[in-house]
Amino acid sequence: AGSAPHSKKRGGRKTLIEQDLAIEANFCKVLEDHTAGDPMRVGVKWTNLPRRLIARRMGELGTPVSRHIVSGLLKKQGYRRRKALKKKTMGPRHPDRNAQFENISRLKKKLKSECIKSVQ
Repeated sequence: AGSAPHSKKRGGRKTLIEQDLAIEANFCKVLEDHTAGDPMRVGVKWTNLPRRLIARRMGELGTPVSRHIVSGLLKKQGYRRRKALKKKTMGPRHPDRNAQFENISRLKKKLKSECIKSVQ
C-alpha cells in the first residue's frame, strides 16, 4: 500500500509572522502611506516600497525582519507586484509637486484620528 501525499498541514514550528503579532502591526504601519490600489478591482493593491526598505523600516520600529519575511507579509496581506512603467515627463516638473501628496497624507491622518475619537 502506497502512501498518498497529505493535503493537511502537519505540526512543526510556527512562522515568525505567527509567533510575533507586532510584526504584522508594524508592517501595516510602514505601508500605511505607501499603499495604492486599482479602483476598478477591489482587493488589488500594491506598494511603491521595495522589500529591503520595508524590512529596514520595520527594524526601526523594533521588529527586525528579513526581506523574505516581508515577502510573506505582502502575500498574506494581498499585495501584488507592480512593475513600474517609465514614462517621459511632459514639460517641466512643478516645484511643489510633492506638496499635494503630503497634503493628502496629512488629511488622511486627520480624518483617521477624528474617526477614532468619534468611535470612542
